[in-house]
Amino acid sequence: MENNNQLEPFDINQLYLTGAHPTSTVSQSRLPAFSGVKKSNSNKVELIIIENSYGTLTYEKCRLTQRHRDILDWIFSFYREAEQNGDGSVTYSFNPYAMLKDFGHVKPDIENLRTWIKELRTASITVETKKFKIETSIITEHGYNKMNNGRTTKFGDGHLYQITISRRFMQFFENDLHIFYNKLLPDILKIKSAEVRAIVRFLITQKKITKKLEELLYFLDVINNGQDKSNRYKTIRLVRNLLQSSDITKKIGISIDKNDIVSYVQHEFVYFKNPA
Repeated sequence: MENNNQLEPFDINQLYLTGAHPTSTVSQSRLPAFSGVKKSNSNKVELIIIENSYGTLTYEKCRLTQRHRDILDWIFSFYREAEQNGDGSVTYSFNPYAMLKDFGHVKPDIENLRTWIKELRTASITVETKKFKIETSIITEHGYNKMNNGRTTKFGDGHLYQITISRRFMQFFENDLHIFYNKLLPDILKIKSAEVRAIVRFLITQKKITKKLEELLYFLDVINNGQDKSNRYKTIRLVRNLLQSSDITKKIGISIDKNDIVSYVQHEFVYFKNPA
């Protein structure tokens, strides 16, 4: 879907947790564009189609994971500068070592980040809902901003890293409902399970929801009928135990009862905004 409307202007002087930039949009979690799996199979060319009541998602070349979603959420929440380019793409500058620290890396290794960003650059997704269809790559360029006057810190040399988000991916912010959960992001990043992070990100797109755990996992393609039955049950048990024991999900307002019914009511730090 081509949309020629101009992007909303970005204030490049805004810094951390201003709430000025959406953390994401709801369709990216509801379909889901970023899977609840731990690792991408980036070396395997594939075509995956996922359908649910919100629309259809198609992956090509590389299946994206919650780690890739962590990267984009963090950048949209904590970027240092943002510049809209002539073709409609947007270049974000950020501190890569601060990002990796928030991901729980005691000794941040920039090569890990480079690998994940290369996977984001390789991937192609198509999201089709009743309102729009977006076919897009995500990142077009990435690398250090050598013009930045960096300063040495214990997390690195202080130079800002840059990624350029494609014009087509920015169409999510032009067409899809914005969701803001910047203040909850540090807690979400502490959840080690990719499956649980995918569930959290889906649930917080709702104002109120109750859903059977198994149905929720099928809905998000965390489990599917192509998997071995024993593995599906193993995943259900694992996620059940994590939801029952997690202080973070309880803090966010997510609960699971003895019948495996998962419930959530909108958290005070989550809000929505229609695109301009």
